[in-house]
Amino acid sequence: GEALIVQGPAGSGKSVALALAVGLLAPTSGTVTVLGAVPATLHPLALDGLRAQIGFSPQYGALLSNLTLMDNVALPLRWHRGLSAVAGAAAVREAYGLLGAEPPPAVQAAAAPEIHRQLARLAKAVILRPPLLILDEPGAGLDADQREDLWRLVWRVQQDLGCAVLAATSNPGLAQAFTDRTVPLAPRRRSTLRILRPDPLL
Repeated sequence: GEALIVQGPAGSGKSVALALAVGLLAPTSGTVTVLGAVPATLHPLALDGLRAQIGFSPQYGALLSNLTLMDNVALPLRWHRGLSAVAGAAAVREAYGLLGAEPPPAVQAAAAPEIHRQLARLAKAVILRPPLLILDEPGAGLDADQREDLWRLVWRVQQDLGCAVLAATSNPGLAQAFTDRTVPLAPRRRSTLRILRPDPLL
């Protein structure tokens, strides 16, 4: 039921830390334990079972662009529980009700405004009512007010579900505003980018 934010600048390893927690990456040393299991050692079927207990919202790629928002949100139910399309649609409406939002418009994800895509990512993460939410940069791409509103929504959902939250942000103000439990990551050494221009005489 606790909330922890990993905070640091771009390139500091926030997304890698979350990918380790959800089992998308294996550590090169040490051990990552999530909900009593070590993802890197699990058989694919057992790892799939662990992921059914984690509501994961990556910063990018959480939605399939050719599916409607509603179909995207229903995917975890169809995959993990084999629900019909009708039952899935009803569950999607319940998930949006938990967020205090109206059901999504009947548009494909690629054509939806960013705020609707963000709500769909969050609804998809909570639809199985998991004990753990892992959220990478919620609100990225929104304006400051919308981003803050989305973070408030995350903490309200956390309290309603009683789940734990592991989130990442590059915004120190958001981290300090929403929890006093943060893991600060130091920036990596900067690399320089040289742009080579063709010789105009050639």
